[in-house]
Parts: sequence; structure tokens; C-alpha cells
Amino acid sequence: NGLPDDFFADVHIRRAFSYCFDYETVIAEALDGEGAQAQGPIIADMLGYRDDGFVYSYDPDKCAEEFQASDSGVWDTGFYMQIAYNTGNEARRLAASKLPIYVGGWLEDFHDPHNWVHPFLHSGGAYGRVANFEPTLAAEFDAMIEEAASYTDPEVRRPIYEAIQLKAQEEAAMIWMYQPLVRYHFSPWIEGWYFNGAYPGGALSYVYAWEKVG
Repeated sequence: NGLPDDFFADVHIRRAFSYCFDYETVIAEALDGEGAQAQGPIIADMLGYRDDGFVYSYDPDKCAEEFQASDSGVWDTGFYMQIAYNTGNEARRLAASKLPIYVGGWLEDFHDPHNWVHPFLHSGGAYGRVANFEPTLAAEFDAMIEEAASYTDPEVRRPIYEAIQLKAQEEAAMIWMYQPLVRYHFSPWIEGWYFNGAYPGGALSYVYAWEKVG
């Protein structure tokens, strides 16, 4: 609706959107409090997650400052956008009703930070390839991700993934919304179940043998 194709190439626009997003309300209302604000693509307690990681917070004043710092002129002209989300996804509907931007998520294929940074940030990733990052920024993400994947020593990889995580947040590469908390509820007589974070909720009987205790 009149916005230039490179609208989000301006880091001030991206930061403005990140400051305009009400993370706490979405977590409280869409997840019923069962989640935490995401720090970046790497999930909590995984190699590369920063204990002192920077995150954006809902701050209308800083949002306005970033819009005003942009060369796009939208602070004076205003803008209108639309967002599509999959029907039935209440969390994404609530977020979409406030902020016009594409909403997506990820479930890991294997438990490693590479399977989080590559899909979101690499130019060949599931989301990274359509994110239209500015070429210089895209090249920087690609180089960092490929360097981290070239090592096997966790302590060599750790600072690279931490740097990727921080850069993804500082550059407001995406609006890192939330990491949901998953709970499983069983009757007290169920034994033999083992939690595997790589499996979503749903049918679990084909994964682990359960037994009922009389």
C-alpha cells in the first residue's frame, strides 16, 4: 500500500517495529503466560543463548524515535500494511491484529543451534531466503553461520553463536516474539515416559513405551 520494496532494509524501521511490539501482552493473552520472550533465533539453554542477552521491550517513545530517525519519511506520511496468518492460530491472530508483518515459527529438526540460526538468518534458510535482508547484512549472517558450523568444539562454536544471537537482535533482523513453554500432563500411574524437546505435543506412544502401574 505505497511502501517501497526496501522498507525494511532501513534498520531504524526494523527497530521501530521491534519497540512497537507488546511482547508481554502477547505472551500473557495468547499463551496464557506459558512462554518467554525470545532473545533471538537460538532457544533458551542452548549453546549460543546469551545469559545477558539484549532484548527489545514495548516502548512507544523509542519506537517513535526510531521512525523519526528513518529516511523513509513514514513518520510524516504514515503507512498502511496488511498481514496474513494461518486461520485457527490464536497466538498469531492476536499478534497480527496489532502489527502488520509475516508471522512464522520453527521446530528444530535436530538439537543444535545451527538448526535455529540457519532457517531464520541464512540466505538459503527456510525464512532467511525470503527475508530480503540487505545484501551486506545477509553476507555477514551467512559468513558467521557457516563459520560456526565448520567447527566441532562447542567452546569454539559458543562465542560465534552468541555473536549471531546478539547481531540478530541488535539489527532487529526479525521480531523475536516468544518461546512457548510446553507442559505434559499425565495420570500419576503413567511411568516410562522420557521428555524429548525435539518432539512436539501430540501422539507420543510410537516414540516411547509406556506402562501402567497397578
